[in-house]
Parts: sequence; structure tokens; C-alpha cells
Amino acid sequence: MSDYIVRAAAADLQIRAFAITSRELVEKARSIHNTSPVATAALGRLLSAGSMMGAMMKGEQDLLTLQIKGDGRPSFRPERLRRILRTILPLRSRFLLLWAWVCS
Repeated sequence: MSDYIVRAAAADLQIRAFAITSRELVEKARSIHNTSPVATAALGRLLSAGSMMGAMMKGEQDLLTLQIKGDGRPSFRPERLRRILRTILPLRSRFLLLWAWVCS
């Protein structure tokens, strides 16, 4: 099955709805950029939203620019990991997991 966009309108064009299936588009982008699953999900959402926005454009000469601004650093924060570990892991498991992380 290939990618497609479904458009719907109701109430004399006062209500519009769009839906997209973009699995092949996202898979192609993933294979080109060799992204992680989390980055692929974010990229897929951006590509899907951009495709729907492009489908809403009226003129043939209209342009749509999508820009991703990042500083190149991952959003990982050790204090967030510690808070998550405190809530979901028992004390001994926490210690062993933290020790393995420090030693790696």
C-alpha cells in the first residue's frame, strides 16, 4: 500500500479534516538518514505534517519550508533518569543499574 492523504470537508467548507498514511515516506527518510527510532518518529511527524500542509496550498508556485533547529546535543538529562529510576526500580536494582552505567 502506498502513501496517501485523505481530505474531507463539511458545513459548506467551514470544517476541513486531513488524514495521512506516510509509512513509505518515513521509511525512505529513515533509511537515508539512518535515524534512531525516536528520531524517526519525530521526523515522521514532521514529514507527515509538512505533507498535509503542502496539500492545503492553493497555488502551483507556493512554497513550504520546514526547518529543524537543534544544537546537536541529545536531550538526555541524568537527573531525569535518576527520578525515573527512583520511582520504578527497587533499591538493589537501582544500585546495580547505576553502577553499570557509571562503569561503562
